[in-house]
Amino acid sequence: MWKKIPQKPELRESSWARPAGVHDNPDKAPTFDSIASRSVNVRLVTLISIIDTGTSRFGYLARSALSMTSSFTGCEDVIMETKIGYFASIEQYKPMDALEQSVRAEKVGFDSIWVDDHFHPWYHTDAQSGQAWAWMGATLQATKKVFVSTCITCPILRYNPGVVAQTFATLRQMYPKRVGIAVGAGEALNEVPVTGKWPSVAERQDMTVEAIEVMRKLWESKAPVSFKG
Repeated sequence: MWKKIPQKPELRESSWARPAGVHDNPDKAPTFDSIASRSVNVRLVTLISIIDTGTSRFGYLARSALSMTSSFTGCEDVIMETKIGYFASIEQYKPMDALEQSVRAEKVGFDSIWVDDHFHPWYHTDAQSGQAWAWMGATLQATKKVFVSTCITCPILRYNPGVVAQTFATLRQMYPKRVGIAVGAGEALNEVPVTGKWPSVAERQDMTVEAIEVMRKLWESKAPVSFKG
């Protein structure tokens, strides 16, 4: 369950499934027996990417996922909240096809839609390279209440964090409580073709931490913001 990831703690805030209060360090992680004595809220997000999007199979998988229950032996006090998200792979599907899949995903009960924020395709044959932010706007308009987020956006190198903040502030004003952004330190596949640059892991992590600070300041401040990194 626990995996050591050699990166800064600030960048490990969005584990898919983590009991509240559980430490990131696997060597110091408490056992479930040690947390069973208190109520623990767990938000479990399962991302499901469905290749066969035929109606019957799509609906079957959605119903199966939504009917899942989770339990821990000896952890009667654990409260489990399960949410199911659909991963719209726009490096695999044409943008309109992925949008139509997402509309159907909401109709059959998925709680969220997640989309890649890539520049370069992952495939050599029949590859796609949709722009995530443009796609999100169209998908938010085409759906009614489902939460839509990138997974993930690199707010450095090919993107300026100020532009990232502006884009997602715009989307959130138009679609309140429905817009999310997940961030990371990037992949060479996406950043190098655009910028020709690929800093070290440590430098990119520092840049990402600063980018998050810039975005938060822009979102939260009522006064003009300046930042020197």
